[in-house]
Amino acid sequence: MSNPDVQSQIPSATSLPSEATISDVATPTPPSSVANMPKNTPQLPTKPAGGQQKGTPQLPTKPADGQQEGTPPPPPRQPKNTPPPPPNQSHGRKPGGAPLAGMANTVQPVSKTRSESPPLPASMESSPISISSMQAPIGSAMEIPPDLNKLSYSDIGADGNLTVNGAPGAVPGRYTVFVQNLQTGASVKTTSNSDGSFDASVPAVKGSTMVISYGDSDAADWMHGSPALQNIVELQKPDSQLDIPFSAAAPDSIGTGHWRAEGVQNGWSFKHNDFIHYEIEFSYTSPNISQHVDIDQIQNRRLYPSLNLSRINDSEGNALQATFVPALLTPTGIPIFSRGGYEHNAQEFSSSINKISISGNTLTIEMEFSQQVPEWLPSGHYVGRINWQPRFIWEEPGQVINPPSGGDEGLLLRTATCQALLPVFRIGEPSAPRLPWMLLANTLNNGSRGGIAKEDQGIFSLGNKVSFGVDSLIVPKDDTTTGSPITYRLEPFLPTIGHHMGGPNIPVPPLVTFLLPSGELRVSVTAPDGSVKNLGSGPFRSGRAKISGNPMEIFGSTSVQAFYELTTFDQTFEHQFTDYGHHVVKMEGWVQDATGITYSGGGSYDVYVAKPLDLDMGTFLNTPFEVGDILSPVVHTRPGVPADVTIDFKLFTNSPSDPVISKTIVGTANRYGYFHPGVDSERINISIAGEYVVDVTASYVDVDGVMWRGGVKGSSVVETPNTKLVAHGKRGIASVNVEPGSTPQWFFMKNIDPPGVNGESEGGAVPQVFYPYNTGDVQWAADGTSSGIFPILTLHDPDKITDLHTQQRNQGKDITGEMEIGFPEMTSMRLPAVQYPELIDTWAYYYTSVQRPGVTVRSFVGTGEVQRAYWQFGDPYNLQPGNGGEGDLPTDVKLQYGGVVYRNSSSSTNEYAIYGSMAAMIRKGTTLSQRVFPPFQGAAGGPSGGPLLTLLGEEIDIFFTPIGVMPGSVLEVGDSFSFSGAMWPTLPSLTEITVTDPNGQIVHSLGRANKIGYFYNPDDDFVVSEPGTYTVKVKVTHDGITSAGLVHEPYPTGGILGTADGTYKFYVVPRSANSYLKLSLQKTGAKLVSGKPLVISANIPTGLADVSTHYTVNLTGTVLESGTSSSDAGSFIYSYDLVGLNRLFDNLDSVPGDTVVITLAVTGNDSSGKRTSYASQILLQGDDVLALAES
Repeated sequence: MSNPDVQSQIPSATSLPSEATISDVATPTPPSSVANMPKNTPQLPTKPAGGQQKGTPQLPTKPADGQQEGTPPPPPRQPKNTPPPPPNQSHGRKPGGAPLAGMANTVQPVSKTRSESPPLPASMESSPISISSMQAPIGSAMEIPPDLNKLSYSDIGADGNLTVNGAPGAVPGRYTVFVQNLQTGASVKTTSNSDGSFDASVPAVKGSTMVISYGDSDAADWMHGSPALQNIVELQKPDSQLDIPFSAAAPDSIGTGHWRAEGVQNGWSFKHNDFIHYEIEFSYTSPNISQHVDIDQIQNRRLYPSLNLSRINDSEGNALQATFVPALLTPTGIPIFSRGGYEHNAQEFSSSINKISISGNTLTIEMEFSQQVPEWLPSGHYVGRINWQPRFIWEEPGQVINPPSGGDEGLLLRTATCQALLPVFRIGEPSAPRLPWMLLANTLNNGSRGGIAKEDQGIFSLGNKVSFGVDSLIVPKDDTTTGSPITYRLEPFLPTIGHHMGGPNIPVPPLVTFLLPSGELRVSVTAPDGSVKNLGSGPFRSGRAKISGNPMEIFGSTSVQAFYELTTFDQTFEHQFTDYGHHVVKMEGWVQDATGITYSGGGSYDVYVAKPLDLDMGTFLNTPFEVGDILSPVVHTRPGVPADVTIDFKLFTNSPSDPVISKTIVGTANRYGYFHPGVDSERINISIAGEYVVDVTASYVDVDGVMWRGGVKGSSVVETPNTKLVAHGKRGIASVNVEPGSTPQWFFMKNIDPPGVNGESEGGAVPQVFYPYNTGDVQWAADGTSSGIFPILTLHDPDKITDLHTQQRNQGKDITGEMEIGFPEMTSMRLPAVQYPELIDTWAYYYTSVQRPGVTVRSFVGTGEVQRAYWQFGDPYNLQPGNGGEGDLPTDVKLQYGGVVYRNSSSSTNEYAIYGSMAAMIRKGTTLSQRVFPPFQGAAGGPSGGPLLTLLGEEIDIFFTPIGVMPGSVLEVGDSFSFSGAMWPTLPSLTEITVTDPNGQIVHSLGRANKIGYFYNPDDDFVVSEPGTYTVKVKVTHDGITSAGLVHEPYPTGGILGTADGTYKFYVVPRSANSYLKLSLQKTGAKLVSGKPLVISANIPTGLADVSTHYTVNLTGTVLESGTSSSDAGSFIYSYDLVGLNRLFDNLDSVPGDTVVITLAVTGNDSSGKRTSYASQILLQGDDVLALAES
């Protein structure tokens, strides 16, 4: 599996380890301060203020409507109500967890105001990489960011432009250089001279962030080039210690200009009842603005900026919010995405306009803003947020219309995140802010991304939207392509500070303007043997972002592609892990912002250096349950090894304060990677409604001392028995061209959005299809189109159990049954829940999960219509094993699960509802087109959407995917057979299983799946006692209702995909090391070559009579091939023909990419006449061929 942090080898004059591979990209460029950084910033007073604020003030009981009434006018300008001097900050909390053995010499975090910060070295000597000399083939230089030492900035000129100067060697010669300003949105690209020097001018304001990178001639933009620096240009000096000057800017919505704001903030620390005051001059320049904007209309129609507060750290110092990186957590520890990303207090500052003028093409507005800090407002660290949302629309000169009347001529003044943020300040006496630092956030492991400090677990968790992240980081020791050791850069990623998404070609401006250089990073590594390596300490020199190359090919177009990073540019923090096993990285430190506020971060990170184990559970991850269900305890390891397995299950019942039901199962898989704790083991009963989380880990050390490790996390909802709440998807589609009023629950897309039927709408907008409205319904989506699926849930509450219908955004939706699920704004001051978790009384959110068998597609918890939640069908899904380079393919199927949570502490209301639907991929241009319908082709009397899919010439209306004992599984005598999996479509259908052992004995069982199609009955588990070949025959029948009504006879029936009659085989061998088949393959290192069959020869053990040879090829529950082979001269041969199989199974990648398990088995009589068997398994994962279970 490819790793996005593994980069090409870097030629260097430094003392890098030989043939090292650089990851998270280690860059030994020498550190230096950036030109025009402030050198004589006045010191802030250092005397500490009083103790920390205790408790939350009482909320007002008589709030005003709309804008706050009774707010006193702005205080007199002389004297200002000035906050007290800044205190000497202490850390918001102590690092959690006990100290590690051998770590006594590790320096603990320190906290300093700017005046107390340690002096930065005038110069730090290191051996630089000479970028200008890197004239290697195109692309090879792009692993290194521009040389910080060789960059400088001019003063901002009268025209508002700043010039970035690159001295010789700043970048490689003759490369394209990308320079952009995150605040103004302005960008430029130029070509470096032969010596690597360049000049580039862009509009800028003081204190704004410049992003600088380079790429080869084929690079379309900065995303396709080198890692990028993020540097702050010259900061303004305070006129006094009472006023904090600032500059802000943002682009307009039509790309013709940007607006600027220059002003002062009256301090950085405020008590309750103090006044916060701003004086700001706004300016906007755009062609012909004087012909379209009437000054009187600007004031009369309030077409001018407003200002609100955003709380970024709570009273304990914890980070609260960032767009696409949520900070609120469920009781299960899953982050909750809010519908709007960054949020702010709805209450606006009182404002007054001192002057409006137009000169040439520039509009200028001089304003003052003021707000008294309410007594009840919780303490914390805040920022002012400028909003300039009203849209100017002109139809004829001089006429300004607001609200907009339609048309594409509108001009919206905004930023990339619909805001501009001002300097950070504090209210009350909160603890010093702490930022979550992630380690190796570009390193992927089975969908998870990066590592989180132990001290931050339970407080912060990264929501990558593809999968729920595991609690420990698993990284490879060596590069899988070159075999060289990987060098990791152990420096922090700050996901709550800034990021870049696919789509808009500009990163989000940093939430906080850091003073760089400043602060300190300290890192040490404890190896598995307890020895400690202290990597040292050093100051932060710059921000940076992005791996080299195009991150969209790794993280997709709708997930975060790059996080803001802090870097020292010091080789000290490059590290190679020399041993397999459990390491602890201690990475901690602090950094200051432009106002002198200190932000601590980091802690201890669990890092397992191992080769990856892919895990399949007997229950699909994130399955919603009903009370009475039982979690299947089966785990499969890929490759199959006798790993130590731990299943840790927690069920949170009702409110988080109620007791948590916890169960842990531990044991060891058999030699083929199959784990079941035994028929007599304790069951994981789902006994009460609530939210659950299950963590599964498997670890194995082979005979060569190599660790293999894997982990997965699943989380969802257990439905309240007899709840009246109904979880739904959403009617219709999201498209600009949808026919008016066309929001049906069932539809052909060609009827409601004709231009969007092939995934493209007029004007370039791409239609997105929602989850089907009804549980059990089916969605057919077209491969090869640009459209996607929007995995959101809505709620029907006919008895008004919840208060969601009282929310303004849900007016009328309680009738249609599509209420938006989200937190209400708290108090009449309309405080956003994400910023004030201590005030939340009503928790309302939903779990959503989409997966192909073996690959998670989307997993997150959200409120409302989460931004960029959809996925497109070519998504790389965080490079999970089993997801080929072609992405989703025709006949791929997806389970679409979800669950709604509503908890109100005041009324003691706790309700949970679950949901399930499915999606099937079809070819672009299919006659029926993209559509949503009930299943079974009208068997319930409703409309017909056709069969679920057509496979091997057969129309399929219903089928089952077995993931307990799968086709081709190998059990050992004494293991427990277990049948579990999922029904397609997601309905409570009948399941009939007949198991025949080698002696012809039959075990028969009959049961019904839960309401979303999950099936497992532990009473049907049994111990296998005879070696040989077992046959499982599966028949599923739907005899109940669908969204269209009750189905009629003959009832729809089906079996297992890839079989003619629902029959598959599994194999049982003696519990002996001699039961492996000797194969012609090496254990590791073999490759599946595109276009060529993989021929495998297996030796038949000597002395075996009445021989029968078997093979089964399994694609996570789908049988690709199964049969018997002829044997000759003591061996038999199986040939895996990908090209031929691809002709039969459209969803099998035409080039190696899937996870496929081949089982070869031999049965016969030994010398004593006793029946016995032998088996081996071969794992195909992408182009890797692994045969570990081979003697």
